[in-house]
Amino acid sequence: MADLAVVGAGIVGLAHALAATRAGLSVVVIDREARANGASIRNFGFVTVTGQGWPDTWRRSRRAREIWAEVAPRAGIPILQRGLFVAARRPDALAVPQRFAEGTMGGGCRILSGDDIPPPFRRDLAGALHSPHELRIEPREAIPRLGARLEAEYGVRFLWRTHVRAIDPPRLDITAGTIRADRIVVCPGNDFLSLYPETIADHAPVRCKLSMLRLASPGWRLPGAVMSDLGLVRYAGYADLPGLDALGPGAGRPARGAAGAASRPCRSPAAYGGRALGDRVGRRTAGPAADDRRGAGAR
Repeated sequence: MADLAVVGAGIVGLAHALAATRAGLSVVVIDREARANGASIRNFGFVTVTGQGWPDTWRRSRRAREIWAEVAPRAGIPILQRGLFVAARRPDALAVPQRFAEGTMGGGCRILSGDDIPPPFRRDLAGALHSPHELRIEPREAIPRLGARLEAEYGVRFLWRTHVRAIDPPRLDITAGTIRADRIVVCPGNDFLSLYPETIADHAPVRCKLSMLRLASPGWRLPGAVMSDLGLVRYAGYADLPGLDALGPGAGRPARGAAGAASRPCRSPAAYGGRALGDRVGRRTAGPAADDRRGAGAR
């Protein structure tokens, strides 16, 4: 009998396990795979604060950043990058981050121009917004190391290759029999059908596909994660800033297609060499099976 059973060993499930163990609860985590292999490991590992929507999402992102900064060294998870550069290619695009830096959410951020802009972008930009808040980890390493730390430090029990057939609290019917827990949290990831399909359907979730491209190293290192000014029209934290409406097609405002695709290029050094370039997010009700090049996840 556990205090909490968590179904799903992705980042959402592990976050619940971490919070519960810190509250003194005993936890068992159940996953039908041999390891996490969904959206939790198929992303940039980018803990994004700047540009998140005010007030709730921004505050949550700040808290998430604090938790990662605390947990990562204890779990042996390297912080690969700190900070973010939002590159503005034109003066009208630069006006938006300038207003952002002056506002409540711009604390610690600053506008770079001229020689303050790190190479190799110096000659191509009107300016850039630098935020010190962002962190980046390698998710393929971070997720298993976080799970191992939960197991070693807090005694979390993991049941891998275990399918949850049905839940009738406090009982969970699993492939190995039955277990019981006072509380049950279901973190299904991309699976909308196995458990509580009617409840999930009531929220009308859609699948998102994140497209990323790993490039060979160009022979120089990025100063940090770099986001194009295309992203200014996609993040709620910039939505009400004066000047955003002026960023028309000439400034690269991405158009939504029939599939609901959005482009907001971001570049960052990849942990396994080269550069990771993305991301184009497509929203659809059904998607291709995930493989080593594509990942579908729920947002």
